[in-house]
Amino acid sequence: MRLALIVIGCATLLTTTAARAERPWDSPLAGDPAAVYQAAVEATDGYDRGVYFLLEENRCSFDVRNRLVRVYRVVARVTDASAVEGWSSVRWNFRPWCQDRPKIEARIYGPDGVTELDEKTIVEDPAYGDSKIYRDDRVVRAALPGVKVGVVVEYQITTTEHADYFAAGRQDRLWVGYNNASCENTRLVFDYPKKSAFQYRAHALPDLRAEKKEDGDRVRLVLETGPSDPLAPEESGRHPDAPDSAYVAWSTAASWEAVSKAYATIVEEALADFDAAALATKLAGDENDPRKVTDRCMDWIHANVRYEGIEIGRGSIVPRAPEKTLERHFGDCKDQATLLVALLRARGIESHVALIDS
Repeated sequence: MRLALIVIGCATLLTTTAARAERPWDSPLAGDPAAVYQAAVEATDGYDRGVYFLLEENRCSFDVRNRLVRVYRVVARVTDASAVEGWSSVRWNFRPWCQDRPKIEARIYGPDGVTELDEKTIVEDPAYGDSKIYRDDRVVRAALPGVKVGVVVEYQITTTEHADYFAAGRQDRLWVGYNNASCENTRLVFDYPKKSAFQYRAHALPDLRAEKKEDGDRVRLVLETGPSDPLAPEESGRHPDAPDSAYVAWSTAASWEAVSKAYATIVEEALADFDAAALATKLAGDENDPRKVTDRCMDWIHANVRYEGIEIGRGSIVPRAPEKTLERHFGDCKDQATLLVALLRARGIESHVALIDS
């Protein structure tokens, strides 16, 4: 990708392409209904795959503490009856301990005008997931009015963090493309403090367009791509970094070293008051070989601590103290790993909890 650096006054602009032509839906939930509908009809002429994405947009804004306000917006036309049921409702999960309840807004455009989602019809429920993991996650959901073949659906979901998720930084991947639908334009917007360690990497997106502006103490980065054809069906067991897996990965962490040091501090706090000497001696017996001691401790944990996790609040990232894991006879991966570290250290074996993206 060739980049041009242009300085205009006190703002720095990094760009790769000329501006994209304006579309009636560019302004969130404010487009002229007749113009939005007519432009969508013209864009989808002859298309019959079920749904056509006119725009998928993620806007991510970070404050100085890396707290995130994320706005996810979709504009799509339902072009076949097979897509009506799937597009008749919308839902979004959130974590109450660090996020406000998401705000859902929606408009449905048709030949006779526009229908808006009534906020009084939005409900909130527990977000059920893995039967072995107990969380306090919630979900907001709503039925969208007037969805039928031919209409244009626009919805926007805003999620605001009120507490730090992980102060040392975080990362995520925003996937691009769909298995059964084309997309005219995918837009990712990042707004962050100039002093932030924000960085991103694009994968399998050779035509990605980038525009970066600095204004005062803030930076605004806009990434766009499209149009894109439907993705090929995924193979079972396919690795997410396969050559044609298109995504943008972003991070607010200075480095993996900074993340690991911050998490090590959390683990040390969980280990602080636990004396593992008696149990470690019992499990190791007269064995001193580090690998064999590790095997004995691992076998005992697997036999006596079943895999279940209480991931309420910060428990989703903070391990339980080993004495609590032993008392309950259960724990998730980070709980069991922290217990193992305590046992190995009690036998003089240097050990640490490792962070693995699996």
